[in-house]
Amino acid sequence: SLHYTSGDDDIRLASGNEMRLIEAEAMLNTGQWSEAMTLINQVRANAGMNDLFTDYANGLPAASDVATAMSYLMRERGIELWGEARRWGDQRRWETGGLGGDQQLADFETTTVLFTTTIPERSRCLDVPDAERESNPNVPTVG
Repeated sequence: SLHYTSGDDDIRLASGNEMRLIEAEAMLNTGQWSEAMTLINQVRANAGMNDLFTDYANGLPAASDVATAMSYLMRERGIELWGEARRWGDQRRWETGGLGGDQQLADFETTTVLFTTTIPERSRCLDVPDAERESNPNVPTVG
């Protein structure tokens, strides 16, 4: 069966768990790491993570600062949004956000040449479409 059967069907843009993680990130941006951890642990509990990982049966280890809580948030967004093609925006935002934390990306360095080759920062940018460049005199040409 089709997920959306007509053009009038509601389309989910974000789940409740994703909204909790968005709220947690907003709290971290204002230094409220303890409150953010409460929301992060709520998401973990909703997903049944505490049942799967006995080391964290009572939630994540306690954070003592924004950077540590940010590391947990980054990890949980990766788990919660896996397969939804939403990580690119997170990674760009966190790279320039200055809140610290560790994105805990998978360690593929030993198994692929992708991580032994320098990738220019421009590769994380989206090109301006030709139609926009041609119709908008304020957009410079690529050179």
